[in-house]
Amino acid sequence: MEMITSITYKGKRAALGSFMDITEHKRTEDELRRSEGKYRTIMEDMEEGYFEIDLAGNFTFVNDAECRNMGYSREELIGMNNRQYTDEENAKKAFQAFSNLYKTGDPCKIFDYEVTRKDGTKVIAELLVSLIKDSKGKPIGFRGLSRHITERKRMEDELRQSEEKYRTILENIEDGYAEMDLNGNFIFFNEALCRIQGYPREELIKKNYHDLMDEENAKKIFERYNKVFTTGESEKEVPYEIITKSGIKRHIETSITPMKDAAGRVSAFRGIVRDITERKQAEEALVREKKFFDAVVNSSPGLFFVFDDKGNIIQSNKNAEKVTGYSTKEISKMNILDFVAKEDQKAAAQAMQEVFTKGQSSLETNILSKLGKKTPFYITGLRTKFENTICVVCTGSDITERKQTEEALQKSEERYRNILESIQEGYFEIDLESNYTFANEANARFLGYTKEELIGMNTRQHMDEETYKQLSKPYSELYRTGIPIESLEAKSIRKDGSNVIYDTSVSLIRDKKGNPIGFRGVSRDVTERKQHEEELSLLRSAMDVSQDMIFLVDRTTMRFLYANETAFRLTGYTREEYVKKSPQDMLLVDRKTLEDAYDEAIAAAPTGITVEMKTRRKDGTRTIIELHRRALNIGNRWIIVTIVHDISQRWLAEEKIRLLGRMFAALSATNETILHSKSPEELYQRVCNAAVDDGKFITTGVLLFDPETTWVRVAAASGDGGDRLREVRISLDESIPEGKGMVGTAFRTGKPCVSNDYLNDPVSLPWREIMKNVGAAAVIPLISGGQSIGALIFYATQKRSFDDEAIKLLERMAENVVFALGNFEREAERQRAEDRIQHLATHDALTGLPNRLMFSQLLNHAIQSAKRYKRQLAVFFIDLDRFKTINDTLGHDAGDQLLQEIAIRFKQSLRAADVIARLGGDEFVILIEEVSDSKQVATVAHKILAAAIKPIVLLGEECRVTASIGISIYSEDAEDEQSLMKNADIAMYHAKEEGKNNYQFYSKDIQSRSIERLSIETNLRFALERNELSLHYQAKVDFKTNAINGVEALLRWQNPYLGSVTPTQFIPVAEESGLIIPIGKWVIRTACAQNVAWQRDGLPPICMAVNLSLRQLMDEFLIEDIKKALNDCGMAPNLLELEITESMVMHNPTRMIAVLAKIKELGVRLAIDDFGTGYSSLGQLKHFPIDTLKVDRSFVRNIPQDAEDKAITEAIIAMGKTLSLTVVAEGVETVEQMNFLKDHSCDEMQGFYFSKPIAPDQFAELLRNHVPSPKKERLS
Repeated sequence: MEMITSITYKGKRAALGSFMDITEHKRTEDELRRSEGKYRTIMEDMEEGYFEIDLAGNFTFVNDAECRNMGYSREELIGMNNRQYTDEENAKKAFQAFSNLYKTGDPCKIFDYEVTRKDGTKVIAELLVSLIKDSKGKPIGFRGLSRHITERKRMEDELRQSEEKYRTILENIEDGYAEMDLNGNFIFFNEALCRIQGYPREELIKKNYHDLMDEENAKKIFERYNKVFTTGESEKEVPYEIITKSGIKRHIETSITPMKDAAGRVSAFRGIVRDITERKQAEEALVREKKFFDAVVNSSPGLFFVFDDKGNIIQSNKNAEKVTGYSTKEISKMNILDFVAKEDQKAAAQAMQEVFTKGQSSLETNILSKLGKKTPFYITGLRTKFENTICVVCTGSDITERKQTEEALQKSEERYRNILESIQEGYFEIDLESNYTFANEANARFLGYTKEELIGMNTRQHMDEETYKQLSKPYSELYRTGIPIESLEAKSIRKDGSNVIYDTSVSLIRDKKGNPIGFRGVSRDVTERKQHEEELSLLRSAMDVSQDMIFLVDRTTMRFLYANETAFRLTGYTREEYVKKSPQDMLLVDRKTLEDAYDEAIAAAPTGITVEMKTRRKDGTRTIIELHRRALNIGNRWIIVTIVHDISQRWLAEEKIRLLGRMFAALSATNETILHSKSPEELYQRVCNAAVDDGKFITTGVLLFDPETTWVRVAAASGDGGDRLREVRISLDESIPEGKGMVGTAFRTGKPCVSNDYLNDPVSLPWREIMKNVGAAAVIPLISGGQSIGALIFYATQKRSFDDEAIKLLERMAENVVFALGNFEREAERQRAEDRIQHLATHDALTGLPNRLMFSQLLNHAIQSAKRYKRQLAVFFIDLDRFKTINDTLGHDAGDQLLQEIAIRFKQSLRAADVIARLGGDEFVILIEEVSDSKQVATVAHKILAAAIKPIVLLGEECRVTASIGISIYSEDAEDEQSLMKNADIAMYHAKEEGKNNYQFYSKDIQSRSIERLSIETNLRFALERNELSLHYQAKVDFKTNAINGVEALLRWQNPYLGSVTPTQFIPVAEESGLIIPIGKWVIRTACAQNVAWQRDGLPPICMAVNLSLRQLMDEFLIEDIKKALNDCGMAPNLLELEITESMVMHNPTRMIAVLAKIKELGVRLAIDDFGTGYSSLGQLKHFPIDTLKVDRSFVRNIPQDAEDKAITEAIIAMGKTLSLTVVAEGVETVEQMNFLKDHSCDEMQGFYFSKPIAPDQFAELLRNHVPSPKKERLS
């Protein structure tokens, strides 16, 4: 009511006023308040902070999230200036952003904005800010959303550091590393692969594996990659050949590991590539070398045997069959002495002993064939190691011809000797050209020619060029001077080719006029004399270089007649000192004893006597020698020839060999012990016994270190001091006397500890009274995994029993003991592994529950029992709801943790007699026996549902899952295992269709629906190839221009058997079965092609919208499919808009952002379909590269009648405007809905009010004519 003025009416004062009905106004105000309340509620419920500040930067409004983010209360923040919670640099960044916003009015983002909370902690925020204007459009402040990204920034930094770390590792390994897509194209590799392939990185990245090898290898490697793709299992050590850039073939060995996408499909391959060319070449060279060796051995004309220390033949050559008459098989079973003639057996046995002792030997012997034939052979043997066995390689040469030659030569020498004995001096005459003019018989014989042959022969014919030149000078001098040559030595070549040395006297022959006409001479054969002189000189030289001392002693005078240079060197006396000394002065005996020894040698002549004795050098040192004395009677004078060999080193070596032989015996016995011991305790005792029995140690023990204390336990002992050793207290603590000994030292150093003079060694002081008669001791640590676990201790009677070689043998013994202990552990581990394998064969590895196999056995047994006792049982088939979402969002580790927790909860909800199993994935089954009625079964189902829905914290996030349960009853629903499981599965799917988080009993109706769904899936699989699918198109209209500026492609299916199947029926089936991938690909390609076809027909270009499913978004080939569809039809990318639902983008926001960003890079538009039905917020939405928001038809349907739907629609439109998005309303069917949306600044609409989905030609006509229909006219 409004009072205008007071008046007088009919003599009375009255008031004049007007009344106005404000009911509508009040209703509007109430609705506005409610709308503002809802809007404020939305603001308060957002996860992001929302704030409003004035132009000076002071807060005027904040929501609860912003208060939480800043750590202040609302009252503290209101009026606070932004400079109060940030530093100067960030304040400057904010000021510049707000200044630009004030000037342009365009919303902006402020990234990496650092603020300081009330508690002093610093956080990084991301701000989205827009301008606040009053009713006149004047800026009065700013509003914005803030999101804290501190954790995200930290994770991004860690991820970047992690990637840099592993990339550095990959770039520094010697082996190549590569990742390839399913087409065999490289997508990543390290520098090592470039070196192996011979290509620079920029060239190799463009290569396909097929480009790097020949066809044969490409086919071979393709088969292995295909196997990995098919099985999903890795392949190791795959060999093949490549061709480098320079054309060189290289041998390669690689591993192939599948890389899988989130759906578990193989999407690429990775592998380690190793160049094994040098290894292959070495292997081939080894094969060639073995073939060559076999060929050489078998083609050898001689004998070849390999035999062991018993003489047993290990190997022989082909010629051995020919010589002996035995087959190779027969020879392999024989002993080497079987082929030696009886008379040579002793010599052969000695030679065999010598070769094993000294390393080599030789002899001449007769080889006896199978038929008894004897053939002389010269045999040599060399000790070696063959297949870890000490053996002898023996070769033999047939010396039959040599023997015959030796006999013939002996006869020839006898004849020649007779000739030489009858030779007299030779006489010859030669002319000035050196041609023989005369020679006597002696000279002819001397040169080996007849007189007739010599006459006319030139002297150059029986001498070499060097001798001829040597004689030319004296002969020329004789010719010149005429002075005779009294003696001239020269060498000639006899007719038979042998050399003769002669001494010649030569004079000049003159003619009657005194002119020289030739030479005459007398020659004497001095060949033998010269040979004797050389032999004597050689003998003296040989005696001087001999390693043995050689003495000649006159028995009568007992004086030295001769001593060689070796004697002077080894004894230290000079030649002059020997002349002055007697033999007894050198030896440690008196003269009488030495004279008796010489007389004994005289009595034994012509054989000799060998003795060993000690002697003394000039410097006083003593040595052990071996003397071989032989008496020679020369001119009735007995000369004692003594050959002395210093055997000190040999004696020490033999002693060492005896010691090492005992240790080898102990080592061999230990190895035998290892093979027969059944336990570590038995092994310890047997090792000790072997060391004492075969190694001849007086005491041996096995000591074990107790990891819980510092004391040592004697696990076994043997020998005379074995019992005393068990009483010895030994510690590892070097701070106490018991820990300062050899055992503690060996443990701490991990190396052998040796005392070769035990009783005088300070280290043995605490144990001298206990371990008596010990000359030397050694402690050998038992090392396993780099740690000392125990020790072997050895006591010997002789001092210096443990040199380096002995210690090496004992270390080998210790290593063998450790190896045996490892075998015991490996055997125990193998038994544990077998038990584990048996468990894994019947149980689920993740949850420990019975698996499908075991459940099947238990269910069959339960069915037989129920049948026998006429009882009922129930089978539960359980599938977890939202498990895949959690698994994809939080990762497989979180998914595994969830399954393990659910398994525990389900098991705790059941009786001990009930059986629960995991079939795989998120599927569980339960067997309940002795069921009385359905109420009992329902009670169990309620427990399972309650157990599943309880919240669980995964990776710091609280999550919830529910369960869908299908139940089948024996014997109501089925009487066999397969049918019970199938019917429970069908009932479970029905539970999912009923909204999940419930249980359903199997019934015939459920089965019929399952059959219907199966029929849809079966026919849908052939829908594409049968051309049963088609697209209809629904227009989108611009509110401002009333023009069609877009269209949405909608899928339709007409099946000849099922008729027209609605999208609500077949799209879910396509999603579950995976058929949505090829169908979706066809829809994009067909819609783009149709849009281009309309343009070719002269129609204006419009934006084509196509719906995407979640399965398509997760498909790794989606980007390539979109790109190919656009390229094939030639459509501009900005004319394609892909619609995704709000719930899809929230499925895995991080991955969705990445996928959508790649789509945006193509230039394609993106729209959020059915907005308002999901769980996204404004803060989440701003991170997605969205162009369009589509208001869900469920909000539009009740406009303008439902105030709540109106408020929500208004809020969505306002939100879209804030983010500068195009807002489209779906499902517009009335003019009231259209007017409301237009009044609230909605951009576009879509619905039956303008046009229903129509066929391509109908839509083309609608777009072409653009003639306003009755409905279209009403848009204005």
